[in-house]
Amino acid sequence: MVGGSLERNRAVGERARGGAISTNTSVTMELRDVTLQDNQLVGPFGQGGAMYINEDVMLQTDGVCALHNNAAEFGGAVAMHDARVTLENCSITGNSATQYDGGAIYAVATGNAALRINASTVSNNR
Repeated sequence: MVGGSLERNRAVGERARGGAISTNTSVTMELRDVTLQDNQLVGPFGQGGAMYINEDVMLQTDGVCALHNNAAEFGGAVAMHDARVTLENCSITGNSATQYDGGAIYAVATGNAALRINASTVSNNR
């Protein structure tokens, strides 16, 4: 995705994933100059208020990436499971894990997962 924003989206239901974006296996995704804000998951065990990134997915940001005011029970902004994620030039602020862990990012790794955060601001997440 190049340019634009994904705002005020909701995923509803038990174990819902990714308020704005949800990926599954074997995908490469790039976000460039994108804002994801005010997205949320409603329901028990929801993961990734803005994004849920799953198994063998490679996500990379380029340009300016903003993840603001997203909410989920796990991973207010991002939940990732066995994925390779690089967040560069990102602002990750004001996100909330409403019930469990990862105000900004919730990560589970059992295989070749990696999380890299470069030249970014991560603040005021809870």
